Parts: sequence; C-alpha cells; structure tokens
Amino acid sequence: MSASNVDLLPASLSVLNQRCDKIATSSGGPFKIGLIASLDSPHKGFDTIYKAVYRLKNKGVPVILEITGGGSKFKNSPLIDKLLLHDNIIFSGPKTSGEGIFSFLDTVDLYVQPSNQEGLPRAVIEAMSRACPVITSSAGGMPELCQRHYLHKPNDDHTLANNIEYLLKNRQEMLSMAHHSFNTARLYQPELLMKIRFDLFTRYKNHMLSLRNA
Repeated sequence: MSASNVDLLPASLSVLNQRCDKIATSSGGPFKIGLIASLDSPHKGFDTIYKAVYRLKNKGVPVILEITGGGSKFKNSPLIDKLLLHDNIIFSGPKTSGEGIFSFLDTVDLYVQPSNQEGLPRAVIEAMSRACPVITSSAGGMPELCQRHYLHKPNDDHTLANNIEYLLKNRQEMLSMAHHSFNTARLYQPELLMKIRFDLFTRYKNHMLSLRNA
C-alpha cells in the first residue's frame, strides 16, 4: 500500500452522497470522462482513450473527454484530427493540487486511466477519494485499486470502449463502483498511512534491538 505524494481531503460521507445523487439524476448525456495526466508522457495511453472515444461516438454514446495536466496538446493533434474528435475532447490545462483537482473530479461522470505503464497512481486514488467510478488498464499496481472485471489491457481501446459504454448505461453498477472507490480510497487517508508507517518502523526498530541483545 504505497502511493507517492497522495494528500487526500478527510473522508466524508457527504462526498459519497453527492456522487450517488449525481449518478442517480444523470440524464442521457453527454457524459464527461476525466483524465489527469501530463500531455508529454508517452505512457498515459492517450491513443487508447482517443480511439475508445471514437468507438463510442460512432455508436451514438455521447461522451466528452476532459484532460487536465501540463504539456503540449499539439502532440496529440494528429490522431485527434484523424478521428475527428475536436468536439469530444477538452484540454483544460493543469489544475492546482488539492482543491483544484478535487473540484475537477467532482464534475466528471467517470474517471479513466488507460496507462501503458504505471505504478500506484496518485490521480486514480484522488479520483476514488471523490467516489468517482474508475476504469483503468491492468498496468502496474492499478489492479490493486480497481475492480478487475473493468480492467483492460494496455492499448486495448475496444475493451475500454465497451467498459465505458456498459457503465454509462447502468446506473446501479455506477453506484456500486462509487461505493467501491470511496471505501478503497479511505485506506489511503494520511492518518492511516502515518499509522502504518509508524508501526512498520517500530517493528523494524524492535527487531534490530532484539538482534543486538541476542
């Protein structure tokens, strides 16, 4: 259970209730998919999510992908031009850490992390702390966080598109995922992580003392 620099707001049931209300009252779209990532990273799976949005658009599923993060959006332009997705993708630039990111996450219907390589990503845990339903690839440590039957292999835009479509059409499953996200993120609250680290260091110290006194 290790995630770098995760600083969450205190877990509050009001966050979960707000999310459940958003899901229960959602209309037929357009649905907003969120992604937090540096546009300069070659590992965040941009091609995969763009192709998935293209598949959804062609099937008549109304989605908007909003990406927040630094970097050059022009690196993404050739594929977006080819797929004619200018009306389906928003680049909103970097948000301030903390409230800026959390406010953004509260506006999305679904958070997606389609990375090709990943550790235990801070952005996914932040999204889960806002009770966002979350879909990720199977890269790195993300299967530790997300429900396995909604994972897709890196670069598998077909499965990603199918997972997104299924969830957006099934409110009950979205509600279930909101609860899963909220409860999982509670394991990464600062006070709990601090206690885990303290207990670990205490056990290590006691072990070293026992070896010295043996």
